[in-house]
Amino acid sequence: MEKKARSKPMQAIVERLHAFGEFEVEVFGDAVTLHQPITEWPVVDVLLSWHSEGFPLDKVRRWRASSAGDQLLAL
Repeated sequence: MEKKARSKPMQAIVERLHAFGEFEVEVFGDAVTLHQPITEWPVVDVLLSWHSEGFPLDKVRRWRASSAGDQLLAL
């Protein structure tokens, strides 16, 4: 999953977000999503995620439920 997050297509998306000057991008690496409890995840306004084998979608849903007002965009 982390390999996907650091891929050239993802870097192109991140560069476009930075070009607006209004976004700060934080990449949740495998160490965070797979091994840390959701209480230790960074606080963000929006989480972008793409389907990936082994992605802990249930864990992300629990994190979202515990983060009132946050948005999840699953692509």
